[in-house]
Amino acid sequence: MSFEFLRRTEESSSTANTSENVAENTSSSAATETEDNQNIEERVAEIRRNYQRMIYNARSIGANVAADNLQAFIDGNVSERILSAEWLRSFWAVESAEDRIKGYFEERSIPRFIENLGDGTHSVESDYWRADIQEYNPLSELAYASGASKTQGNGNFNLRRNGNTIDIEGTVTINWWDAYDWESGASFWIPGSGTISDEDGIFLKQHGGAKEFMMRSAWSFTYSGTYDIEDEELSNSTWSYNGPTSPDRSLGELPRPNEGGAPEGSYDGTDDEVDTDRRRRNNREDYRRDRDMRRDREETRR
Repeated sequence: MSFEFLRRTEESSSTANTSENVAENTSSSAATETEDNQNIEERVAEIRRNYQRMIYNARSIGANVAADNLQAFIDGNVSERILSAEWLRSFWAVESAEDRIKGYFEERSIPRFIENLGDGTHSVESDYWRADIQEYNPLSELAYASGASKTQGNGNFNLRRNGNTIDIEGTVTINWWDAYDWESGASFWIPGSGTISDEDGIFLKQHGGAKEFMMRSAWSFTYSGTYDIEDEELSNSTWSYNGPTSPDRSLGELPRPNEGGAPEGSYDGTDDEVDTDRRRRNNREDYRRDRDMRRDREETRR
């Protein structure tokens, strides 16, 4: 037997062993991939079951907006939802943002507008103000439907001076928006469901066809008032609610942007942090306030 024959025999045996190893590794990788896919499918199915239970529980207590939002996310077939202005305004957190916007126009914008207004002259002015909302009250549907959101009031005013009196009329449109998205590492406690991790929503988006979307709404007010230059007082201030209007889609986008601070002329969010802490300590009080606000508005409509 020659050495050449032995060498070729060893090479053939080595090649056969290598082929067997490759086949074994390929088979093992395929099995691992199949197992991983199965684990992903099982987790997606589990998250969907949990979310459907949450939707059922929400509808059973009348929290239909929160239920609709979660269902829209699961279905993954919308990029935007328009929420009812009346529904949003039934929450104290949103009304508080409204009040801050109105206060800005009355206390800062209008006094600035009239500074150089001469007798017998007329002026058209505009300004805006942003108020952040952070609602984490577990007794509030707004916390489940949105959580942290933004409002911005855009005001246009007509001012006419006659002597020491300035008559002011204007319109303020308030836009509300929020991205229905999820934040890695965050979680939220939901009565009846326990602590729900945002990681579930992120996983469902990555593997289960779920899709984030923008939520929007807008409504407007008509303003009228009189400013007395001698007394330096604004009197007869009246805000009349006009109802819903078309939202400004230039505000907000997906994913929620890091705006790096509030723009000039807008609210910086500082006292919202104080309000949020207070609301966390007084959840039941705020829940009763929201309930009473709805009752008062229903009685007014009648």
